[in-house]
Amino acid sequence: MRCVLVHLGEIVLRTRGRLAFDPKAERFVDGDEANQLPSKKYRAPFGLPEVG
Repeated sequence: MRCVLVHLGEIVLRTRGRLAFDPKAERFVDGDEANQLPSKKYRAPFGLPEVG
């Protein structure tokens, strides 16, 4: 949980500064810009495996 709080804080700093987070949906409420930040596009051949 500690890492999640650090990442959420970084996202808030990179955006407008105050966001509402829905922990069940794991998304920001009315925060389209912020919702794009947790994921990255990696250069080939680097990347993360799909989970699920």
